Amino acid sequence: MSKCSNTHTGTQIHNYTHTQRLFHLKKLLSFNVERKMLEMFYRAFIKSILSFCLTCWLGNTSEAQKKRVREIVSISIKLLGITLPCMEGIYKNGLENKARNIIGDQRHLLAHTFNLLPSRQRYRPPLFTKNRAKFSFVPQAIKLLNNQ
Repeated sequence: MSKCSNTHTGTQIHNYTHTQRLFHLKKLLSFNVERKMLEMFYRAFIKSILSFCLTCWLGNTSEAQKKRVREIVSISIKLLGITLPCMEGIYKNGLENKARNIIGDQRHLLAHTFNLLPSRQRYRPPLFTKNRAKFSFVPQAIKLLNNQ
């Protein structure tokens, strides 16, 4: 089972792994490592996990959980001294890229959920009754694609 499948547990695991990686980033900073190397470490070990997990579960997280992830991003910004994209921007970019990859690959397990309406311009949104399902990956991706 994926670490990102359960929203609450996924967020806790995500925060724990990022806290560990921030420790390593702080250590590298204390060793006076070049900024370029710090940025490479950030991109490889923090941003990659952040981007993947945000795409999986950001739609279903509470404000408190989002706040914790924002804190991790702000700590990274302060440590590196660079500007980073906001969490929602990362989420929307990851959501759109993943949705377009799924639509382009008809062998993907979720490809059947992206059905075009007869107009061939918009995608049919799935019908869900539970809020948890309404804010999951597929409905959010379809909503994003339809609003473009």
